Amino acid sequence: MSQNSYKILKSLPVPSNGPFKPTWSSLKKYIVPSWFTTSKFGIFIHWGVYSVPAFGNEWYPRYMYMPDRPEHQYHLKNSAQ
Repeated sequence: MSQNSYKILKSLPVPSNGPFKPTWSSLKKYIVPSWFTTSKFGIFIHWGVYSVPAFGNEWYPRYMYMPDRPEHQYHLKNSAQ
């Protein structure tokens, strides 16, 4: 982070009327919702637009424009022209 960015961030006002104070004892008072502790659902991998062709990896959108890449050849062969 540049010095200029730091100065900008430091100049922003800190919220003072929230439910927590900047102390560990304040955070320890937080009660985790029961739905969070008993939930059985989780997301392990983020699926993005690159998942649609199911070829290569998350760099597919970039590599499909590079003629020397396998993703480019795959894209030409399998997409509508």
